Amino acid sequence: MVIKVELAIFDLAVFFFIGEDEKKNFLKQTGKDADVLVDCDGFNSFNAVWLSNMKRISVIVHEAHHVTSTICDLIGVEDEETKAYIIGYLVNELLKKYTRKTKQ
Repeated sequence: MVIKVELAIFDLAVFFFIGEDEKKNFLKQTGKDADVLVDCDGFNSFNAVWLSNMKRISVIVHEAHHVTSTICDLIGVEDEETKAYIIGYLVNELLKKYTRKTKQ
């Protein structure tokens, strides 16, 4: 499952690739080597995040933090409040969209 979360205010989107079956798709989209996903539950590359599953909120927040840091560095956002808002928004939107998709 791939879930897109728009960050419209920055004209960006973050793509969450969820599950072992999305690992190859993530690697293809990001150009990363398969070795980066050995023995890990999550990984990110610019605006793409791979999560092995949605069971651990700590992994979801961890990867949202990384992708937020990358985006903020790119667009020049330095204040912590904006970064915290983005992390919260990404996690909330991801969980909301995941819940909708899995209930269908």
